[in-house]
Amino acid sequence: MLLVVEQDFRLSNKRKRVGDIIETDNTTLIKYLISKELAQIKEIVLHKNKGKHITIYQEYIYKIGGIETFIFNFAKVFKEYNITVMYKRADYNQLVRLSKYVNVRKDTNEIIDCDIFIACNYHNIAKCKKRLKANKVYQMIHADLSTYKDIYYTKDEIVDDIITVSKSAYDGLLSKNGYTSKCIYNLLDLEAGQKIKFITLSRMTKEKGLQRIIKMIEELKNNNINFVWYICSDLTERAKKDDIDKLLSYNEVVLVPANINNVELISACDYLVQLSDTESFCYSMYEALQRKVPVIVTEFKEAKRIIKDGENGYIIKFDMSNLDINKICNQKPKEINTEFKNETEKWIELLK
Repeated sequence: MLLVVEQDFRLSNKRKRVGDIIETDNTTLIKYLISKELAQIKEIVLHKNKGKHITIYQEYIYKIGGIETFIFNFAKVFKEYNITVMYKRADYNQLVRLSKYVNVRKDTNEIIDCDIFIACNYHNIAKCKKRLKANKVYQMIHADLSTYKDIYYTKDEIVDDIITVSKSAYDGLLSKNGYTSKCIYNLLDLEAGQKIKFITLSRMTKEKGLQRIIKMIEELKNNNINFVWYICSDLTERAKKDDIDKLLSYNEVVLVPANINNVELISACDYLVQLSDTESFCYSMYEALQRKVPVIVTEFKEAKRIIKDGENGYIIKFDMSNLDINKICNQKPKEINTEFKNETEKWIELLK
């Protein structure tokens, strides 16, 4: 991955100056440099597809957004095409997931030479018109412009066609600006809902198994599993900083701030995971089973009493030697019939 330096700084006792290029695959370093605005990703070029060169241009690619979703779904659907996504500034995670399907490149005010140019926002053409060499130019409109008092769109003469993303966008452009367009509804991800969803609700102290979580994530990635892992935690400073940095370097990990309502997320997931060194009761294990969600836990004593391997979850050895990613992903327990003790009467006796 290539980064371009945006502020002078020192790296490994070497001075890096504005405009310098850094080549690295160290995700922790990359995220640090970007978060401090010291550097931006210059390019990720992993694909050498043939055919017409298509450039998709979006000045700012944010962490989330409708245009960002369109670009990703377009890249995924047309991954066999020769596509480059170009930007001025972009969220790191968005670029990394895009790079699986298309090349990404920062716009450094160079000549843009391509066969087909797709501007994703109403103002993008103006940003690069004088530098653009393209056989076809498409201008996308992602909004109902009739609802915006402060936006008035004027079609540039180099635009071959305007593409609106819905009937509302089409009607809004026609009524406010008088332009007809090609209405093409935005693409959806055809693989939506196929990710395996894991969740962990836990303090991240040493005994809670952070290193085992990292080991399991690595195995999932090595097996090309499409997954997301929700970590509901305060990531206490008692956990090793290197382990926390490693955990947060995975795009598949979603950190959910610790909250008393995190438990309500369990039902939306495929597995509750708790890979602790030790647990006596393990509330999250019981809360998952109560909601008919299978669990993946280490071999602490209470787990051995409650979990029937393959029926309501899986028990993993402390050294992770029996971690079977294929079984976890392809043989998910479906009938969770765990009996729970109601100990209320014992407390009633004590409270007399």
